[in-house]
Amino acid sequence: IKFIFNNKDIELLKIINEYFPETICYKTEIENTNHEITDSSSRFGFFILDISNTQLSEINRKLSKLNYSLF
Repeated sequence: IKFIFNNKDIELLKIINEYFPETICYKTEIENTNHEITDSSSRFGFFILDISNTQLSEINRKLSKLNYSLF
């Protein structure tokens, strides 16, 4: 599970959706990003990936080239 707290997390989800859409088994709709995050209930959303260790390595390599990280 990856929680979405900021615009960088939103961009990360877009990248994963573009290059590895088959790994996303669930994602929440992100509608309002114009509010302050004060706790976990006010986060923008989250997504869940279903990936193997091999896929994780592949995803991390791609994200690293784009200056992103899952962690």
